[in-house]
Amino acid sequence: MRRLCAAAALFFVLTACLYLCIAAFAFNPNVYSQEPPFDRMAQETAAYLRGNQAALSPELFGEQERQHMADVLGLFRFGRRTAFFLGALGALCICAGWREKRYFWIGAAVFTGLTGALAVWAALDFTGWFTAMHRMAFSNDLWLFDASSPLIQMMPESFFVSAAELIGGMLLACVCGAFLFGFLCKGKKA
Repeated sequence: MRRLCAAAALFFVLTACLYLCIAAFAFNPNVYSQEPPFDRMAQETAAYLRGNQAALSPELFGEQERQHMADVLGLFRFGRRTAFFLGALGALCICAGWREKRYFWIGAAVFTGLTGALAVWAALDFTGWFTAMHRMAFSNDLWLFDASSPLIQMMPESFFVSAAELIGGMLLACVCGAFLFGFLCKGKKA
């Protein structure tokens, strides 16, 4: 059981880090277009996703956009709870598995393999990856907007490609830290 805890520990911690990387990006209004009227939309979007604003204003966002962003907010809330739970579980697993700490790197390797496969897919076919992720995350088609939508104009596909690259870079730093931790512990006895 200690080996399993040790192996799962960094997987759980890195999964929590994935949410933190996504949130660090999405909660920053400066990552969105700053050209008017998108500057106001950017401020509202970031504040709304952080939970600092109850609703998006109808003056800037259409009905479908507000409904979709409510779904997105629900995902962020679920992600926050899940990240907190997995981070705490990861910390408990580190403590429980400390005597078998040479297995810590396994969870980082499994996480890296899974996210690496998704990254390769996104690099080869971003539109296909993006569509599949949206179909998996949302139970409706509210995420399908007309090209004239201000939300799509503020966040075109190129925005999401850049977002994936930046989030991937932040996550890579977390993965490197996890591997370093795992390998430093690998050969040491408790």
